[in-house]
Amino acid sequence: MTTNQESKLNMYFAVRNFIIPNETVAKSIPFFTAKYAPFESTIKEIQAISEMQKDAITGIAKEKKKLKESLINISADYSKMLAAIAKFANDDKLMDKVRFRISELRRMTDVALRDYAQIIYDKVEANIDKLTQYEITPDTQKIFKDSINTYDASLSTPRTGIAEKSQTTKKLASLFDAADAALIELDFVIQAGEPKQPDFF
Repeated sequence: MTTNQESKLNMYFAVRNFIIPNETVAKSIPFFTAKYAPFESTIKEIQAISEMQKDAITGIAKEKKKLKESLINISADYSKMLAAIAKFANDDKLMDKVRFRISELRRMTDVALRDYAQIIYDKVEANIDKLTQYEITPDTQKIFKDSINTYDASLSTPRTGIAEKSQTTKKLASLFDAADAALIELDFVIQAGEPKQPDFF
């Protein structure tokens, strides 16, 4: 929701909050009930979409952060194990490819972390017979691979979110137009009803 839309919504709330305690008088004004109903229902719909937007953004961010931290921890642990067997075998080439501090993994971009996690996974797979002392098995490898895949899927979530956000933005614009139109009609209703209910004004 834009700043302008938030200002408009607050104005709608002000109108609604004025009418609520004066509802009995307002309902006696000709056409008021029929014209107020769509205005009120549109406000509720705008409010519901706004709350959904905030919840969705927070939920996606939290889930992605959780998946990232999990992948970083697994990758860091496996990196240490691979570095150890590389050292024992004097395999400098393997050491260069797999040795990462956890702080280095945390500084990586999302895509880089995924790629380096995959490299570590591949090197574990290639050296799994040498890692039995560390209780590395096909089952633990499956967990590692699932973590990579799940994290990779989370990277595309913002793109999905962009499409959904675009649809929601269009929907909100339409609802605000409807609320504005309803408010204009409501204004005419109230002005026309002033002679009948002067105390309402």
